[in-house]
Amino acid sequence: MLKPRAQSKEGPRRKDPNLFTAARANDIVELSEALSAGKQLDEVDFEDGFTPLHTAAFNGSGDYLREALRHHSANPWLRDHQGYLAIDHADARRDYEISRLLYEAMYPGGAVPLAEPE
Repeated sequence: MLKPRAQSKEGPRRKDPNLFTAARANDIVELSEALSAGKQLDEVDFEDGFTPLHTAAFNGSGDYLREALRHHSANPWLRDHQGYLAIDHADARRDYEISRLLYEAMYPGGAVPLAEPE
């Protein structure tokens, strides 16, 4: 007869929270867990140079960006390996809401006027 598998007292093992996975899924719970675990939003993916902000803008994850931009490590001025800012990915998707979120983080108080979409 086979013995049942032993389980830890904490329950099933949970994977480490990942800022990039959370950005793709628009998951603010995982974002919060990752930040609480000490992860930083200026972390760069070595393959494409994306930060979690680039990933969120590329995937249209507005809730994630809204929360992420409140954190001290969020830097919307970082460029990926192609030289693009996170806002450039939002503009390429024609996602005005996400472009506005990033613009407001880049130019607090509207220092530079934002053109309205055509």
